[in-house]
This record gives sequence, C-alpha cells and structure tokens, in this order.
Amino acid sequence: MSQIRPIRLIRPMCAVVLVIGASVIAATPAAIEPPAIGKPLLAYWAFDEDSEGVARDSSGNGYDAVPLAGQGRFQRVEGVYGAAISLSGHHMLGVPAKPDFAGVQKLSLSVWVLPVTLDKERYREIFRKEDGDQRVLFSFQEHGRVLSLGLNVGGYIECDAPMKPAQVLDGAWHHAAATFDGRTMRVYLDGKEIGSLERSGTIAAGGSAPGCIGSSSGGECFQGAMDDLRLYKDALTADEVATLYGSGLKAQEKFHRDAEADLQAFFTAGKSFAETLTASRRRFAEKSILATPKLLAALRLRLKAAFPDDFDRFLSATAISPADYIVAKGNSFNLREVGRLVEMMAEYKPLTEAQWKRQSPDDLARWREVEAIEKRFQALKAQGDAAAFSPDWIDVMLEAARRVTLRPYVQEAVAPYVKPSTPETRSLTADEARQALERDWLHQADNNPTLERIRSEIAWTRAMAARIGNCGSELAELGAVERQLAAPSREAYFKVREIKRRIAFKNPVVDFTKVLFVDMPFPQGSEWPHETRHRLGYMAVPGGRLLILDGLSPDGKLTQLMPQPPFHGSFWRPDLSFDAKTILFCFKPHNEKSFHLYEINVDGTGLRQLTDGPYDDLDPIYLPDGEHIIFSTTRGHTYVRCMPPTNAYVLARADRNGRNIYLISAGNEPDYLPSVMNDGRIIYTRWEYTDKPLWRAQGLWTVNPDGTHPSTFWGNQSVWPDLLKDARSIPGSRRVMFTGSAHHNWFSGSVGIIDQGHGFNFPAGLTKVTADVAWPESGNGPVDPVESPSYHRSGSYAAYYSPYPLSERDFLVSANRGGKFVLYLMDTDGNRELIYEGVNNIFHAIPVKPRLRPPVINDRVEWPTREERLTPKGGVIYSGDVYEGAPQELRGKARFLRVLTIEHKTYTYWHKRPYLSTGPVVSAVQSEGVKRILGTVPIEGDGSVSFHAPSGIPLHFQLLDERQRALQTMRSFVNVMPGERRGCLGCHELHSVTPEPYAKTAAIQHEPSNITPPPWGSDTVSWDRYVRPVLDRHCAKCHTGDGKGRAKVDMTPRPGALGFDETYWLFTGRPSWGAPYVPPKSPPPGFGFADMLMVEGYDQRDPRAYETPPPMTKLSYKSRLIELASSGKHNDVRLPPDDLLRLILWVDAMCPYLGDEEVRAIDDPVFQGIDWLAIRPRIKTAPRITRPGPVD
Repeated sequence: MSQIRPIRLIRPMCAVVLVIGASVIAATPAAIEPPAIGKPLLAYWAFDEDSEGVARDSSGNGYDAVPLAGQGRFQRVEGVYGAAISLSGHHMLGVPAKPDFAGVQKLSLSVWVLPVTLDKERYREIFRKEDGDQRVLFSFQEHGRVLSLGLNVGGYIECDAPMKPAQVLDGAWHHAAATFDGRTMRVYLDGKEIGSLERSGTIAAGGSAPGCIGSSSGGECFQGAMDDLRLYKDALTADEVATLYGSGLKAQEKFHRDAEADLQAFFTAGKSFAETLTASRRRFAEKSILATPKLLAALRLRLKAAFPDDFDRFLSATAISPADYIVAKGNSFNLREVGRLVEMMAEYKPLTEAQWKRQSPDDLARWREVEAIEKRFQALKAQGDAAAFSPDWIDVMLEAARRVTLRPYVQEAVAPYVKPSTPETRSLTADEARQALERDWLHQADNNPTLERIRSEIAWTRAMAARIGNCGSELAELGAVERQLAAPSREAYFKVREIKRRIAFKNPVVDFTKVLFVDMPFPQGSEWPHETRHRLGYMAVPGGRLLILDGLSPDGKLTQLMPQPPFHGSFWRPDLSFDAKTILFCFKPHNEKSFHLYEINVDGTGLRQLTDGPYDDLDPIYLPDGEHIIFSTTRGHTYVRCMPPTNAYVLARADRNGRNIYLISAGNEPDYLPSVMNDGRIIYTRWEYTDKPLWRAQGLWTVNPDGTHPSTFWGNQSVWPDLLKDARSIPGSRRVMFTGSAHHNWFSGSVGIIDQGHGFNFPAGLTKVTADVAWPESGNGPVDPVESPSYHRSGSYAAYYSPYPLSERDFLVSANRGGKFVLYLMDTDGNRELIYEGVNNIFHAIPVKPRLRPPVINDRVEWPTREERLTPKGGVIYSGDVYEGAPQELRGKARFLRVLTIEHKTYTYWHKRPYLSTGPVVSAVQSEGVKRILGTVPIEGDGSVSFHAPSGIPLHFQLLDERQRALQTMRSFVNVMPGERRGCLGCHELHSVTPEPYAKTAAIQHEPSNITPPPWGSDTVSWDRYVRPVLDRHCAKCHTGDGKGRAKVDMTPRPGALGFDETYWLFTGRPSWGAPYVPPKSPPPGFGFADMLMVEGYDQRDPRAYETPPPMTKLSYKSRLIELASSGKHNDVRLPPDDLLRLILWVDAMCPYLGDEEVRAIDDPVFQGIDWLAIRPRIKTAPRITRPGPVD
C-alpha cells in the first residue's frame, strides 16, 4: 500500500494543546495534504497524534514508535503538514526490534527536519537501526557538514553527502531524503541530489535493535523537530523526491501568509540578487520591523524561490541565510564576512619575487582578478557606514567566494583556515621570569611544598651536587636552609630550588649558553595527533617561530630567526651545522601548502630556500661530509596503507644546496626524524608492516648516509614501546636516547634509552628514563625496566617530547605541563629545571655550540643520472647460510628463495576508509599493498645464495621446498641501492643485521643468479587472475550450477563483504582485525582452507603477532587448499603445475584479493576539497615513481 494519513481531530483555524504526562502536544491544522507516492511503504510516521504518547505508523505495518528510554522531551509543534514532533534532550523514540528489513532490496527515506543545533555532537540521527554491520542509518554527521545514508551492501558503507550546517540551521523546515536502487546510494537535501555512491549489491539489514527516530538507541540525539518521516521499500526517483519537496514548500507558504503584510512592507525586488538583498535590507532598517520567526521563514521562502542558485551560493559562502543578512544591523556583517572571504581568496597569493616567478600565465591572470576584487573591497571599506547598503558588498562577496577553493572539511578534514599571524617575540622582564620559575617550581611540588617535599628536594639536591662536584658553597647554603627548616614554607622551598638550580647549571655538560628551538601551535584537523598525519602541510596552522634563546632561563634574550616578513608559518625539527654556524630547517609559509627546506645563519642573516614544489620536505639534517643533507619527503608519492588518509614521507638525500634529490628509502610507510649517530650512520624511525599487524610496527633502524644497508636497530618485533622516535646518540656512548610515543598520538611519550649491545627487542636493551609516565597506547608491558632506581616524580606531566642527550645522565627535553610543552634541563633521576616556556609549545631544542663531526662513511652508490632515472642499476644480495639462526628442523629443506615486493601505494581514495584502509582494499587479511612475485633463485647445498636484485623497491623473501611451497617467510623487507652489494644474516628476525664475513661458500664461487620469474612472467597477485580461473577450470563443474558438490561447498562467483567473492571469504576463514582470531565452532567445509597467516588476528598488544612464525606450520607447505589441489585425494584432482603454482603463490602472498591491474582499473576519486590538496589523490592515473631518482 502507499500511505494513509491519519484523520485529524482538529478543527480548522484553531490549535489544540494537550498535556500527556510531562509532554506537551501542540497541533495545528493542515492546509495541504501530503502527497501520495505510488511506492510501497515500510513505515510512515506523520506525527499528527492528538492524545497518544506514541508516533503511529500510517503504513499499515504496525510499526508504532514509543518512548523506550531516556529523559528527553517529546512535544507536538506546528509542522509542515499539521503537527510535527519536537525532540530534545537524551531521548529514545523507537520501534522495538523493528521495522523488519528482511527482503528489502531497495530503500528510500524521506523526512522534513527543523534542527536547532548540530555543533555540540558529531552525529545527529534522523533514523537509525543499530544492528552492527547490518545497521540502517540516515543522519547528520561531522557537526552538520555531512548528511549520510548508511547501509550494508556487500559490507557496511556510508554515502556521505557534503553540506553546510547553515543550510538547515536557518530556522526553516528542510526536506531530506536518501535512496538506494540496487546500484547507487543517493542523498538529497531540499529536492537536490547532494551526494551519491555507486554500490551494486543487495541490502543486508535487520536484527534485534530498535528502529529509532532521532537517535542511535538513545545516543547521538537529534535536537529539533521532524515531520512526515517515511521509509519506502523501493527507490524514489529524483522527480518523486522533488515532488515531496515541492509539496512541502507549498504547504509552508500557506502557513506564512499571515506574515505577508510585514514582508511586503520592506521586501524590494531588484534586478539582481544583490540589489534585492541590499534594497530590502535598507527598507527593513528604515521601518524598524520586528524580525519574528514566521517573518524570517517567509522571507527565506521568498528569496529561495526568486534566486535559488544565488541563495545557495550566499549560504555556502557565509554560512548565514540571506534572510538573516537582511535583518542584520549595521555594517559589521559586511566587514567581517566579506573581509574573511577576500582574505581566503588571497590566501595563497604570492608575496615575494621568487614566488611570483613561479606563477604560470594563468596564475598571473587569476591573481590580477584577485587584486581587482581586493581593491573593490578596500574601496567599500573606506566608505564606512555610507556604503552599508551598497549591492557591491554582495557582488564582491560572491566574486571572492567563487575564487575560494575550499579545503576538505566534509571527510577527513584538514586544518581549517586560520588568519595568518605570528606571536610577538620579546624577552621577559626579570619579574616575569621569576614568576615563571616560581610557577614551575610549585607545579613540581603539586602546588603544595610540604615539609616532606622540601626535605626531599634537599636530599635530591645533595645527590645531584655529589654527582656534579665543585658545589661547596651551594651545599653550605643548603645546610643553612635545612637547619632553619621547621615548618612548610614557600620561601624555604624557593630558596632550596634556587640553590638546586645553580648546581644544575654548574654541570660541565651544560657548556653552552644558547639553545635553538621552535615555538609552535599544535596542528589542527581530523585526527591531527596521528603519528604521520600531524606533520603534513595540510594539517599545519600558522603561528610558529624558529627561535634562539641566549641564557638558559626564562629571562634569557629571545631572538626570532623565522618567519621573516612578509611571512607567517609553521615549522618542524631544525638542525644545527656541526660548526654551529648555520641552521637547516623546514618551513611552510602561510601562503603555500607544503613544507620546504631552508638554511639560515645563526645570526638570522643569509636566508636561502633549498627546495620547492607541492611535496612536503621535512626534518632535514646535515651530513658529516659537509656536502649533503638528508630529510623526509612525500616526493615518493605514497600513502599510508591503513588510515587515516595520509601522505607518507620517506628518507631522501640531496646536495647541501637542495639539488639532486634521491629517495634512499625503499619503504611505502613513513620514515621519521633521521639523526646522525656517533659512528656516522643515520638512525631513524621506520614504520613498516610486511605481513605483520600495522599497530606497533614503528621501530628504530639505521642506514648509511648513501642509503645502503638499512638495518634494524631495535624494536622491529616489539610491542613495547608502541613507537620509538626522536632517536639521538648519547655523546661518547653506544646508547641511544629516544621518546616512546604512540601510533595515534605523536604528542604523547615517555623518554627511554636503548643499548643495542643487550638486545634488539623488548625488554632486552631497553630502559625507561621518565618512569612517571607509562609508554602510551601500548602500556608498559609485562616488565618496565627503569634507567635510574633513584628516579623521582616532580609534578604531573602528560608527556615528554624531543629529548636531546647531553650525557648518559643529562638531557634537554620538552614536557607537557598543563596542556603546553615547556623546555627543561633534566637528568635521569628526575631533577628538572625550567629553561623556557613559550607562547605555544617548545619543541626540538638543540644546544647552539660546535659538536664533534662523526666519521664520514664512503659513498658506494652508482647514482643514476637524470637520463638513467627510469632504469637504475640493480644490486647484489647474498647470504652465506639462509639457515643461520633459524630452527634446526628447517636446515637442508630449502631449495629456492622466493623474492617478492609490495609495490608502493601511490593510489588512494583519501576521503573514505573502507575496512581499516584508505583503499582501494587489496586484502581482507591485512592492511595490504599490491604484491608482485619477482620470482625465485636457487639455494646452494650449503645454504648459501647470491643473486642480482632490483634497486629502490622493498624485497622480502620466502624459503621454498622443491615444490616451491613456503617453508618460512620473512616479515620485514630489505633493499639495495644501485650498485650495492649487501649480505643478509639468514631468513629470520635478524635478517637485517650485518653478517659476519663469509668463507668461500658455494654461491660466492660463481656469478650471482638472476631471479627466475614464474612461467607466465612477473606480475601482481590477485584472486581474479590467480584463483578464480583455476577454480573455474577444475572445480566449477561440481561446485557451481547444478554440480553435486555445490550443496557442500558453493564456489559460485557472487559478491560478499567489500564486494569480494564469497568463495574468497570462505577460503580465508573471514579474518579478524586487531582482535584474536576465533574460528567458528562448526566451520563449513572449505572454511579457512588457505591456511595463510592470520596477520591481524591478534590482540593489538600481543607480541606474538610480530614474531617470526615457526617454520613449516602455515602457508602453502601446510595449506589444506594446496593439499587438496595436489594430492589426488579429492576426486583424483591433481592440478597442472602452472595452476597449482598460482594457488601456492596466492596463499604464500597472504591471499590478496586485488592486484595492480584491478586497482588501476578503478576511477580516480572525486570528493569535496580534492582540488585544494597540493597533491591530488588518484587511483587509475596514479603515478609510478622509480627510486632512487633523482626526483627533483
């Protein structure tokens, strides 16, 4: 049936108010009946009840909604068609376990809404039935910036349609609709389609959850009024949606006729939208008319009907209804909103001669238009109130808005526009500095310097003096204070702290008076603290400063090196040259979108820009040879495989002047914060998850300055700490100081020290310095070794950041005190003295003094010329014994070494996250990249191997038996630079540790082998090319169609979750993510037969997830699928060698679903804000970047 509107019990021209319990029901007559649409209704709530505490279902299906929980209010108010329901507070109006969506394959929702707020909660539900992945939802999201339809169609997905909150927060009724026709999800607002998503398949919906009107089972509650909520068991057409919207507009016009007289008194129709607005605004001001809600609603309808496109453009530009503009007083709105739009229009306008030179002819023409609009704005501004009613304001506003490219804000919002500014740089007065010290000293005593605390400070001071020495006079003063100490006293506490401070700075390792650091605000945008996303240009906000403090105290002299006029901007970690004469740093000018590299003299002279372009160049360091620098860069054009959507940055080397940039990392995921070790190697943080979970794989690695021999330093198979960063060699020591931080919060952390001589993974070689703060996210682990047993807590600190070691015991460090990072001199016993507190956060402090230049490691790379960059020379990899360090049962069984690579992910949807990935989703087993099988090389009888390897790509290996089944697999990667020869220490967890020199092994006696590709050539692995054709040739006869085996194992190609073939899900056993894998108690035949590793099937803090698995326990060697396909035990099936090999390779590659060919058939993404991004996300046209380059 279509719909039945309930009979109204209300006489015309009157209103009835009924009180039921605590609810007030107000009803008014309907002047126009709602339209009937000839499609079957699932549910229809008109909200026209007069005396019942329910919302009756008018569809005939009996889905009456009743209050289920919550303390919110349900009121009847004037609606579009008679009465409507007003929802406020924490309410829960719903139908227990209904509506029944069984068999519903097409769906539509239609409703009139009048929200009163969207900003306080991220989500505001219109309708939601929360049955896990089989939910149905229609909701406002992202504080009103998204209207979303959510359904499970081959896996749960949401069609997110961008909108502006002001579009529905103007005090008027608005029509919202959503449809799914079996192929496409669509979202409509006020009769217009505002979003769509292609998603072929059938709806999976239903369960025991209540169908809730205006909430998600009592949460995410809609605040405001609703009317005429309909659910159809079919897809409405665009014309039918327009009919519903148009009918509602006519109904509202009837109700607003009593405002017509007031409207006519000031509404003035002009030749244009601008003239109409400003003339009406003038008359409204002259007549002093009262702006009632009904008048404003009628005015909005009149303007919307007369100028629909201009109305929407005005609303989009200002987030204010044109009707509200008409009734606004004075000229402040013009000055504020037009000024803001003109600023945003000119945000990236060149300011220097160098920037102007980089502009194309089209750019120059565009900037001439911008300057003309700026002049018009300035002219209007100069006229003051005399121009308050000039239509030029509207013209300038819309012209400026048309030239503003909006940032992504609907999905994966980047940092919002912030008006560029730089805090004033000034030195503190003596009184201000003293107050800063006293505030900090009190903080360290928890603002309560008890007698016990003062005595503890005296003891800690004596211990420090004993370590530092030559403190006789200070100890004498301390003794005098102690003898007079009888009761708690701030004065006594401060006196002890003064003495302690003098002793701390007498430490001989504090042999400098100046310190370099950055003072900067936190990034902004969606998930801004994320370990990778935080550092990118699109998350940065201006307000940073590069500073030198002369005098290690709050009263030191502060000098601002950068930014220099006309710029404002953002920074990350700088570096100081070994002779302390120059500073290398990254800086994002406020009128550009990316970080570039610069160099400046320590006195602030000689500023020079080294790199340029749309890519982010970050965290540069000087190299000991004095001729090169290393930094992280997004020039590899890769994206993090998991989420949030994030450009990855990898290590690069360049000449000191920024020329000849080569990528010296083969990784896909980011490389963070390189620094030069005492022995000349580079230590850095590497995030990589080759066939292991993505969560805790951020350990420390080393590499030579030319990119050769990347090697694990510590933590490649550790859960604790979660992420190791800020690594620096301790002077005169083999140990390294670092911050143990968090995958999802870069700005959390605790300081630790690594001694590689004691081990490579937790807990061997690890001690924690700041014992008062746990390792974030992962927690402390089963043991928590502490560096100093004498460590004491001094106040509450949320996190530590960027430690700079001065000795084994002393270091500079930033600490989060009350939400802001301040700079301390600290020791491993917990003593700390404030050096400086900035306007924002003090990070990356470095003493300004010459330092010992580490030894130069000779360059061994055959660097490609620009002509050779697409065909770089390869290298050679050798191992004297692939069994070294491996379990004894493996020895003698390996015949081949398989060589695979995970191709660089230069593609992404960017704006959405299907299945713990920014997509396209390659695998259900893990957050995977496309895998290419390069081939195999022979293993000699003595276990040695030597072969030619391609350079610039990540390589990982598997030991194979004579049938090419994997006996053991590697869960990391190695690589070679052009011309490099490198050895590996067996195929186990120490594969990237430098091997001992080999004797004359068999593989070394002849030329290195060439990699032999599979019989059909080297290609990427996918279900559709490696598995489905084999099943069709050998299994379809019995297991599809009318085959007798189909009842037991159905291999019919059919879409399942994510659109992946259901047979794929059967063979892989439906893997879990970030939680222990629990197979069903009675799995169906064929379930999990692939027997690949359940890579993500562990608790996120389970160290077993990162260990090398025991050999010959999984993969093709033990795969039931391979056994079935090769043994003849199943109906005498023995696959031909090539088909069997395809199945083996698919299993050993961890069962990917998509390969390169399938991924690059997907269209490039299109989403709100894509044109603003400096690097446009692509899929079909994604680039292929050949490493090492040059890439500049």
